Amino acid sequence: MNDKPKINIFNLIVLLFKGALVGFGAIMPGISGGTLCVAFGMYQPIMNLLSHPFKELKKNGLLEKKFLGQTKVLKGEFNESYFTKADKRSLSVIPTGSKKVKIWTNMPEDSYTIKENEDKTKTIEITNPKEFWSMTPFLVIQVD
Repeated sequence: MNDKPKINIFNLIVLLFKGALVGFGAIMPGISGGTLCVAFGMYQPIMNLLSHPFKELKKNGLLEKKFLGQTKVLKGEFNESYFTKADKRSLSVIPTGSKKVKIWTNMPEDSYTIKENEDKTKTIEITNPKEFWSMTPFLVIQVD
């Protein structure tokens, strides 16, 4: 049973519009961004991801973690709509906004560095893009 959401340009435009309205509601006095999330059906998926990130990642096929076993990343079918598209030819810096960062995908360790910024957050710098993307075109990062 495949319950992956269908992605087309119309759905992306609607999702972008909903996100803009939620952002607008968060900064406008008297309007609640949370209420708009509920009205647009976005609240539950966001809360599921924030409260149980591993469960959501496992449910969408991004992580396979077994008790006392090795964690496998991106094995078999997975929900590609969970990823943010980027041009790997020009992507060289990924600011995470987090103090803890873990790269789950199998990227060659000598093809990137994780730098600590002045505010103690981490930034991933891709030093050798060809080598970095040689194993997989997907990147899974855990931030805490």
